[in-house]
Amino acid sequence: MNEHFTLINGEFIDKAAASILITDLSIQRGYGIFDFFKTINKRPIFLEDHLDRFFFSVSEMNLKSDLKRDQLKKYIHQLLEKNNIPNSGVRINLTGGYSEDGYSISKPNLLITQTPFETNKSDFNKGIKLWLFALLSQPAAVDAPIKNKS
Repeated sequence: MNEHFTLINGEFIDKAAASILITDLSIQRGYGIFDFFKTINKRPIFLEDHLDRFFFSVSEMNLKSDLKRDQLKKYIHQLLEKNNIPNSGVRINLTGGYSEDGYSISKPNLLITQTPFETNKSDFNKGIKLWLFALLSQPAAVDAPIKNKS
């Protein structure tokens, strides 16, 4: 069985041992952002589009991060290589950071996780059933420009 790793603030940690403190605003108030993308045959799908939205979200949520796009891409590719999961889901989280008072935004924590994500190929042959309904609470949520945690 492969041991999978996660990345927290630039450090690769065994996924089973990865943690952040409960004083983080993402835990206290759900304050933070995330993005998710798939990999197919070890290649990230639409990575640049997801990074565009991620950094737009960082700005719009006023997160005080000095994380650069090239560094984030490097972290992602290192994690993909280290975990060696060909078809996966990758989630990038940037939290509101640790807060003594539960409200003040501080230096964010960066977490990147990867999990296996296999498509059921029989669904492509037989199709799937969908129910469509109108969204009442957040109509813009279908194509949200910011993916926050609240």
